[in-house]
Amino acid sequence: MRVGICLSLLVSLVFVWSVDAGDPGAVPATPAQADNSAVDLPIEATVTTLVARHGQSKADQIRAGVERVARRWTATDGSADEFARFCRDFYVAAPADRKRLLARLETVMTTTQGHLAEISRNVRRWADLAGDEMPGIDELLAAFDPAPGLAEQLYAQRIAFLILLNFEPPTLDTMQREGAGWSIDRWVAARLARGLPPRIPGHVQIAVRRKRLAARQWMYSHRPKVGAMVDAKGKRLYDPGTTLLPHWKVRDEVIAAFEDPDGLPRQRALMWCMRRFIDGTLPQVLLERDPGESWDPQANTIGGEPVEETVGLARYEHWLELFAAERLLDPYYQEYPTALARSWDHDREIPVQRVEQILIELLKAPVRARLYEFVRDRLGRPLEPHDVYFSTPFARAPAAELDDAVAKRFGGLEDLARQIPVILREVGFSDEDADWLSAKIRVERSRDAGHSTPPALPEYGPWLCTSLQRGRFNFAAYGTAMHELGHAVEQAMSVGRAPRPALKGVPGSCAVESVANVFCDTRFRLVGVKLSTEAIDPLEQMTVETMLGSCQMAGPALVELRTWRWLYGHPDATATELREAVLQIAALVWTEFFEPHFGPDPYYLTAAYQHMLGYPLYLANYVISDMALQQMRAYVRGRDVAAELMRMYTTGRLTPDLWMERAVGGPLSVEPLLRDTERVLAQLGYGK
Repeated sequence: MRVGICLSLLVSLVFVWSVDAGDPGAVPATPAQADNSAVDLPIEATVTTLVARHGQSKADQIRAGVERVARRWTATDGSADEFARFCRDFYVAAPADRKRLLARLETVMTTTQGHLAEISRNVRRWADLAGDEMPGIDELLAAFDPAPGLAEQLYAQRIAFLILLNFEPPTLDTMQREGAGWSIDRWVAARLARGLPPRIPGHVQIAVRRKRLAARQWMYSHRPKVGAMVDAKGKRLYDPGTTLLPHWKVRDEVIAAFEDPDGLPRQRALMWCMRRFIDGTLPQVLLERDPGESWDPQANTIGGEPVEETVGLARYEHWLELFAAERLLDPYYQEYPTALARSWDHDREIPVQRVEQILIELLKAPVRARLYEFVRDRLGRPLEPHDVYFSTPFARAPAAELDDAVAKRFGGLEDLARQIPVILREVGFSDEDADWLSAKIRVERSRDAGHSTPPALPEYGPWLCTSLQRGRFNFAAYGTAMHELGHAVEQAMSVGRAPRPALKGVPGSCAVESVANVFCDTRFRLVGVKLSTEAIDPLEQMTVETMLGSCQMAGPALVELRTWRWLYGHPDATATELREAVLQIAALVWTEFFEPHFGPDPYYLTAAYQHMLGYPLYLANYVISDMALQQMRAYVRGRDVAAELMRMYTTGRLTPDLWMERAVGGPLSVEPLLRDTERVLAQLGYGK
């Protein structure tokens, strides 16, 4: 998992900090607030003066730049005369001078961003790393913002206006249509101009942040005490006091029960628990205490009596608050006036309509019928709705065997850190590159499962933060460490050897997790094991498992996209109306894409994911990432993996489609995943 400072432009970083970072209970410092009162600006006169000075051939460029500045100029920035004087003085016409200006702006923006990112990484170190902890204090330090209000200061000190006057922020459509033919300077200009945030007043930023944090706090505090839960036969399923965080931990318990021959009743009960939190009929008492009597989640009775008080509409009230937060932001994004457009067309640079088409193409694929026939045979019974979470149909190698293989190779996490130069050589990196990379990568113990925090300047390196599993460096811990090493190698290369500072990194929507997973795929041969005891190559096994996971995720992702579209069509909806809409959308998605394989769903499972509240409009990103991963796996098969990864790392942060064109020879496509799944299933006797 990749966390920490996103390697976008400084202004995007600053806006994220001011809206959605820090201690949940703290009120952020109010940024300098622009005076948005109207100023009657002499746009035509200014354009006429500049065209007379620089020639008619520059007229369109001049007009576009002056109008961009005018759209964001406020009374706080100066009078009409000051506006005209700024445009006259700072418009740069000569190509050679524009090239020099671009280089200066790139240096200003990327070095400022880089040093602020390094400050943030250092002040977060005690909150992120294990070993020296001061609860409360570490979190307070981690919330420190060294540059509050900097986004507004870029306008107040006129750096943003200088960029807007001289360089155009291209639309996604323009980038998709023309970007392949752009020079590197044109891409740098696009990243600088496109990265400028709108001028969002401080009180709006604070309101947005509070709504987001309130939804996330409710989500993580919503932990029903399932110790009271019984299955259909009245059998208690958990110890008293046990809590499960929906949907994540409930889903994980369902997945774990696949390993239990008698786990089916527990899975069915857990699904009714899932249903109760989705539709709001979960008993309120379960959030407060163990009721002391049995809770039958299907009948929704406690001690045999109907539940009187439920959690009600809280989930949908918070969802409406998230929608209200986005509507506060809508007016400030003229080209991207909805949450859907901002999340996908702007931030991830994939048109939202195309994202939905990809999800539908995956879910309509004929190969799914054979895939679920294979799953049904592996489970040995007709499929039920909860079987959508089953993604490990192959017999796994014994955990002890995998752990022993890791122990023979590595004496522990510290030994793995020492062996990084050797590992990189074994993956296929040259001696020079292996030594350069290992000198950049710093290995630390993390508090969580693991992450890698990237540098933002080439003189720094990534922090590979990983952990043990219950105090042991076993196969699971080794897998996490190798995944994070994949991130760290990419981060060191994509920042340290970027084609230009403004193009550092890789597209987050498709490449971040994909290149890390391609690297991590080498972990089996490094310790001489297979993932399964069956006669199947680990990469073929992972193809089937990737397909199962992607199809399962595509359902909730589609429900989320359609729900947000419904919200914009019903901006005055009540929480009751939103709940009914979500349940209806979930039912329609299930009926069309899942019911033919799993039967009717009384639980509304495609509406379960709590990402919808905590991390809105993110779910489809998992599917896009899996799709890109399979494209990369298909491409590097039979090739020099290290050489191909090196080429991908240093392509630069283009749009996802163009990056994939240069990485694997084609845009983002679900076809390799479908094709490879067909091929593996045929080998297993399911298909042609």
